[in-house]
Amino acid sequence: MTIGEIAALLRRHMGAVTAVLAVAVAVGYGIACAPVTYQESSTLYFVQPPAVWQGRHGRLLQFGQSEIGVAAILATLLMSPQGQRQARSAGAAGGFDVAQVNSGSLQYPVYAEPEVSLTTSGTDRMRVRADFATVARLLDGDLAALQAREDAPARYRLTMRPVSAPSLQAESGSLPKEYGGLAVLTVIAAFAGVILMERRRARRLARSVSSLTREKQQVRAVEFLARSHR
Repeated sequence: MTIGEIAALLRRHMGAVTAVLAVAVAVGYGIACAPVTYQESSTLYFVQPPAVWQGRHGRLLQFGQSEIGVAAILATLLMSPQGQRQARSAGAAGGFDVAQVNSGSLQYPVYAEPEVSLTTSGTDRMRVRADFATVARLLDGDLAALQAREDAPARYRLTMRPVSAPSLQAESGSLPKEYGGLAVLTVIAAFAGVILMERRRARRLARSVSSLTREKQQVRAVEFLARSHR
């Protein structure tokens, strides 16, 4: 098809094109007005004391590598349903995630360091920061409680330190990519709608032509009969 034929086709079905454009504008407005999502994250490292304490009956160090084992326990505790409720009760209103730092892959995880990653997210940046501080305090409190249950003396207790300062980032997405994808989908939808309408138009024309042909045949038959009776 030439450009002129495409333009004529679009003009012939301007209603379908207008409907697609209206939907695209509404979606684009929704993208532009979407709230920005903020995320604060940091890696927390469990520091081993100068002397290692085995605990009562060695229960605290039953995982072999004490710091890595404790990191696994704390991440599991805080992400459990009970830990989620504890965080909500403490004032953490947004989303948060606590997980061991995996230096391997999902299929073959490797937990080589006694670290957990702490991430909070939400649309209110101040709330995100407050949630991060709340969950970090809970982690620190759970660490102290875990060691207190083993009667670990203070000089033997693990401590938690951030590897780096928590960083707050805005995650608004890639607007050029989103609008580019929307433009491509709009063009595809417009042509799909126009083609559908054109096919319906062609079927209607075919039925009209067929009906006219039958009427002409009937008229000719009547005229032939009239001439034959003269």
